[in-house]
Amino acid sequence: MKKMAGFAAAVFLGLMLTGCQGTQKAEQSGYKVFCRNAEATALREVQYEPEAEGGEKLVEELLSAMEGTFNRNDYQSVFPEGLTAAVSTLKDGRLTIDFNDAYKQMDDTREVLLRAAVVQTMTQITDVREVVFTVAGEALLNSENQAVGPMHASSFINSEGDSINAYQYEALPLYFGSRNGTSLIKQMRNVHYASDDSLEKLVVGQLIAGPAGSKLTAVVPSDTVVREIRTEGDLCTVNLSSEFNQAVAGSSVTPEVTVYAIVNSICESCEDITKVQIQVEGSSDVLLRDTLDLSQVFSCNSSFIREKDGENDTGSSDNGAVPSVGVDPNLTKEAQTESGT
Repeated sequence: MKKMAGFAAAVFLGLMLTGCQGTQKAEQSGYKVFCRNAEATALREVQYEPEAEGGEKLVEELLSAMEGTFNRNDYQSVFPEGLTAAVSTLKDGRLTIDFNDAYKQMDDTREVLLRAAVVQTMTQITDVREVVFTVAGEALLNSENQAVGPMHASSFINSEGDSINAYQYEALPLYFGSRNGTSLIKQMRNVHYASDDSLEKLVVGQLIAGPAGSKLTAVVPSDTVVREIRTEGDLCTVNLSSEFNQAVAGSSVTPEVTVYAIVNSICESCEDITKVQIQVEGSSDVLLRDTLDLSQVFSCNSSFIREKDGENDTGSSDNGAVPSVGVDPNLTKEAQTESGT
């Protein structure tokens, strides 16, 4: 089932606190059920004390609450009339929720509000790390016929988590390492992100988080922290923590592949950027892993790019790129950032 996940208009997802339980104890120990405001422009939180203790029973109870328990004048269910949801599976932290055919009739704004509310509500459960959506048993597809993959709470919330922000959709070309670490392979990733975050920061964060699937290798150590990213004209300066200068665990990726994964990903994702300067703890006077001089300014370099991994090539057209949606889909670690830029 194809649903237009990319849209030009930004959707405002305001997370406004709305209490409906009477005691301080309930506010501290209960769950938050996410509803919407009457105008269908923002989400609101409602405190809820479930009877179920966990697992699918708790998911079903929270879904039931979301479908209509809290309809009032000032906040309403994110589920339109006729739309229902059922738990398909809950395994290894991944919750799959199946909507009925009424989902196909939703407009883009209501759709994103619905998905954001469900993800924010369900990922409070200890057993749920990510949520996958299907419609009438079929994968939910985006505008490019790619499956809308696992979504996390961070897919719809800004870094502060307490203000109204516009959320946008972007298809990012990201470069990760081949299995032997000597070349780059493109992986397209579809993400929703807060519009007050720069696209450059989003790209670097996704590279730190690593590739989706097992056919590609990470190019940046997963404990790398983004100190600052700033853009002046066509030059983007990326300042990373000292962990960036370490070898990537479990990978033989070369320093050149690491650098051009960042450079090529930024330059292809951000049309106004043609040059990238990389710093470690604020300095570019660094030999990356005692090999590559970072004092130079780097431009996009296609010589490292391969359409698919040449190792053990069986002639398949699979290039190792696994499409995915969400800020950190299919990944075990979220990108760490220290700067609010």
